[in-house]
Amino acid sequence: MGSNPENMIKKAISETIAEEMFRDLGFYVLKFGQENTINPLIQLERFVKECGGKFKLKHWEDPLEEITFLKKMPDFVLIDKEGNTFFLEVKFSKRGQLNENGAEVWQIYPKTIIFIVNLEVGTSIVYPEEENHAEVPQELKDTRFHIWYKEEDIKEGCKSRTISLKEWLESLFQIDAKGLIEEYEKYVVKWLTEKEIL
Repeated sequence: MGSNPENMIKKAISETIAEEMFRDLGFYVLKFGQENTINPLIQLERFVKECGGKFKLKHWEDPLEEITFLKKMPDFVLIDKEGNTFFLEVKFSKRGQLNENGAEVWQIYPKTIIFIVNLEVGTSIVYPEEENHAEVPQELKDTRFHIWYKEEDIKEGCKSRTISLKEWLESLFQIDAKGLIEEYEKYVVKWLTEKEIL
């Protein structure tokens, strides 16, 4: 197991919640991330090396660190009813924050939607590329699901933005999912809240 099994378990639960919820919302969901693609490839590479063959997971003439483009792949591909495709990265964050490490996927896949599953939200958000704190709107404090995305601005360049899952679904897909979101928020509380074992 990895160096922090608790975080790995929380991420796996968060990914399962996201996967099932987006399916219930009518999206086709394809598992895509490192866990589903790179681990089998790494096992294959080890096997080939042990057998005396040569096998590299390095993209031709890519200046990036070896297999970085695979290690940073988003967790899922979402396809809506119109056939539009979205990359989705799922993160668990106890306080609804996204740090630089959590935003690494944007280095290679800048159009990725980062889906944050959280337990509580503080009074401010710090965007990975900024030092300034932004006040958290009430709608983000009231939900356990946030959507983070990159937005192109002619004057300011590329900036991170955060909205609630409810607002994202309504604005892009005209989906009213208030009841379904509330149902899945109960799973977050049930499976990701730390409880004392009696």
